[in-house]
Amino acid sequence: MHLIAIKPIVLGSLASFFYRDAKIINAPVGMGYMFASNDLRARILRPVVRMMLGALLGRRQATTIIENSDDLGTLVEGGFLNRNQIVLIRGTGVNLEVFKSSPELEGNKVVVLIARMLIDKGVFEFVESAKAIKQTHPDVEFWLVGDVDPGNPGSLTSQQLQDWATSGVIKWLGYRNDVPDILKQCHIVCLPSYREGFGKVFVEAGATQRAVVATNVPGCREAVEDGRNGLLVPPKNVEALTAALTRLLDDDELRLKMAAEGRKRAENEFSSVTINSQTIAVYQQVLKPSRD
Repeated sequence: MHLIAIKPIVLGSLASFFYRDAKIINAPVGMGYMFASNDLRARILRPVVRMMLGALLGRRQATTIIENSDDLGTLVEGGFLNRNQIVLIRGTGVNLEVFKSSPELEGNKVVVLIARMLIDKGVFEFVESAKAIKQTHPDVEFWLVGDVDPGNPGSLTSQQLQDWATSGVIKWLGYRNDVPDILKQCHIVCLPSYREGFGKVFVEAGATQRAVVATNVPGCREAVEDGRNGLLVPPKNVEALTAALTRLLDDDELRLKMAAEGRKRAENEFSSVTINSQTIAVYQQVLKPSRD
């Protein structure tokens, strides 16, 4: 049983009690709203979720795949898991035949944020940076790509996004299923998230050969090496985000150098072939006959 995300881990683990020989692989894929938000609901539920995860992840017949080294350290040092019960696999991989290296287009520069339209994805900080940069770079375009998530307490509203778009600060493209084409049209990919399991969009950007700006938080710094394939800034810091974006907008040589490094990282570390082989290796290890 390969259980992906917190709710399936809880439900699948309970179901596994009816089949005692089940081999279980848990994949929390980041801690999401529950661990990134500081609102009252998240603060109340967080200790309960931690206790539940500790009981379920730590079961003898369970193996956990984690996507970033920060979460790995938290789970081991916090006593949730022994080190031999956890495997680090960074993300789900990127298909290099779909996300192909592409030269930048001529014309106005475009900065894009691709994510669900949630507060903890740093959408507010992105918009505030766009307002500041447009004062000196009026031709730069800022795109938001992704839909609202009404079931998530941290979701923005459609009205808020439409208001920003009407004011001319950003373009809101909504939900799109043509992300490879979107990336080809942009010059910088930005995701000022408060926390990620693994910033897959940064790997897709790298495969397309685009420089990135990310926050120095779990999941983002796993995919972005500061100064190599992009720039890292503190979370919730509009001034630092604005400075980093402006630096890449103004320095074509640096931006293109980082973009090329992003493609190398995608090829050498994050291709679907590489990540799939790591996952299959976990299956093979879990299915080995017990020596008990």
